[in-house]
Amino acid sequence: MKKLLLIVCVQLCSTVLWAQCDCEQEFKKLKSRVEESFAGFHDYVTPATQAAYEEHNRATEAMIKNVQQYPYCTYYLQKWTTFFDGNVAYNRQSATVDVLGEMVLTTAQLQALRDKDANSIEGIYNMGSHHLAVVEHPTPFGKYAVVLLDFVRSKRPVAPGSIVMLLKDTVNGYIEGLSAFLHEQRVYGKVEPGKFILQLTRDGVPFAEAMPGKEYFQGDTAIVQQLSPKTVYFAYNFIEYDRTTKLDNLMKEQWSTISQAENLIFDMRKSAYGLSLWHLVPVMADHDVVKYGSDLYASPATRTYVQAAKYKQRFTNKGIADAGNYITKANNNAWWIPADAKEVYHPVKSPVQLKHVVILVNEVNDLTARFLDVIRQSNLVTIIAAKPIPLAQYNLNGQFLLSKDAYANIYMARQTNTTVQNGILQKFITPTITLSPKEDWIKLAQQYVESLPRLQK
Repeated sequence: MKKLLLIVCVQLCSTVLWAQCDCEQEFKKLKSRVEESFAGFHDYVTPATQAAYEEHNRATEAMIKNVQQYPYCTYYLQKWTTFFDGNVAYNRQSATVDVLGEMVLTTAQLQALRDKDANSIEGIYNMGSHHLAVVEHPTPFGKYAVVLLDFVRSKRPVAPGSIVMLLKDTVNGYIEGLSAFLHEQRVYGKVEPGKFILQLTRDGVPFAEAMPGKEYFQGDTAIVQQLSPKTVYFAYNFIEYDRTTKLDNLMKEQWSTISQAENLIFDMRKSAYGLSLWHLVPVMADHDVVKYGSDLYASPATRTYVQAAKYKQRFTNKGIADAGNYITKANNNAWWIPADAKEVYHPVKSPVQLKHVVILVNEVNDLTARFLDVIRQSNLVTIIAAKPIPLAQYNLNGQFLLSKDAYANIYMARQTNTTVQNGILQKFITPTITLSPKEDWIKLAQQYVESLPRLQK
């Protein structure tokens, strides 16, 4: 039986009538808020892209004209935000779910779906706790319907026979859909023989492809693997803001294995490393390295928001609170705040043999970008990535209520490292080696690092 992996945030709720809205007004509020508060707005809408942005707006306005139901409005507005590469989001947080209709499938129809060719999108998909049927069902939106077949036990269950997703036809192997589940009503993904992957993501590069080596991780997991007598592989999958203590303890537990190898492959591809990385800099450095200051950009609207949020004590995370405090000190008419002074890290004088370090990295946040900007100064370090890594990173996520249960999530600040090389401000970290996401990064990293000359103490 086919398997369907839907990487979407699914909350099973009761079937209700679609919520009504004025999508044109909702779009005006979303667009205005993004233009006022998104710190990267002027990075995306430049003289070179202004015409494309205006055309994108016109296309959205045409699609939402007379749209008055939230499932479709949410879909179109989420599609509009893709212009900003995931740095802006539009979501809803209602107690209801927008079930997209009902369908009763006969025994004969179900058997026909089970007998479908493995390459067909149509079929019965085993989700573990329940089953879904994907059946051709043309609508003004698309070609297929996804129907829930089983009663799912939940506090707010969806009834069997509910249409929980509508899908368009495939384009170059990719498919787009409208989901009943509120947080991610627009889904997008790739169809593969016998299965398909759907997820909220930027158009063109599904998250699963952009994260090679994902099979090495299962949940909140650490991996230390001896790849050969010369090389050890270390990876840790976590997404919390600061896990310094846990990472420290893990490194201590595994240090005998890590320290004896000549080479270390450090896999950062499925982690939002942050403050917990700075204590690793002296271990990976062979000489003094410098952590440069960074400019923090924020709009006047952002400063107003931060001050109000600070007054209401909404910033509980210390790092975010510090950023909020920093922003409030800026001149009310300024878009930027000057950088701090540089900080120097000294290498650890350790009896452990120096080792080559290969860092595998994909998407980064502001803290990981700064870490990489520092550690790349070490002669021991090689960085492997799929593309240049931007030093300008967006942070300080703000939530703006647009209507009763719809809101925008917008990164309100932009942190830019001020690394200067040969008198030129660096905007990107250029990887030592660039690999396609489809290649075996770990195997190639091992081959590369083991070809390097052995380091002496």
